[in-house]
Amino acid sequence: MSYFSNQPHNSHLVGAINQAHNNDGSSPPEVEVLLGNENKHENENENENHNVIAEKRTEKRIMWNVDEDVRLMSAWIEHSTDSTCGADKGGGQYWGEVVETYNKTTPPLRRRSAKQCKDRWHKINKLTDLFECAYVKARRVFTSGYSNEQWIDAAHKFYLNDNKDNKDVVGPFMLTEVWKICRDVPKWKTYN
Repeated sequence: MSYFSNQPHNSHLVGAINQAHNNDGSSPPEVEVLLGNENKHENENENENHNVIAEKRTEKRIMWNVDEDVRLMSAWIEHSTDSTCGADKGGGQYWGEVVETYNKTTPPLRRRSAKQCKDRWHKINKLTDLFECAYVKARRVFTSGYSNEQWIDAAHKFYLNDNKDNKDVVGPFMLTEVWKICRDVPKWKTYN
């Protein structure tokens, strides 16, 4: 017997029911994590404070937007190419530093955990790598007379055509800004 047998499919996920999205892929403000009044009397005990905030709190899934993807990739590049930090870190420490850098420039209600950032980074990295392959193909097919913008346009077409059967690709490539910041970074090219 499953714990979720009487629930609709994926109802156990935060924000799965009645989830709304903006056209830019981000969550509308009313769907984001909303905390109750944090200016409670300081003489109340911590347990009561937690219960009051929990009652007024509405947790929904916060969709990633392009700006957040760019900042996440920038934080990864910063920590991957920084020779002063050294390369002898464990995964937890490394991703903790990436997340700390990312969250410094993130509004408090949109901050992410290490797991969220790591999962998102792997997703955007995979899609960005697929687009890089399409761009390289466009450069090889159209060798002369094309500008960089024409190669990018051709890469968008190749990206869609070459990944029709790929379940991770569900539409046109929307991470061009992320690709532009990481495409010339040797560490990113080596990783992929």
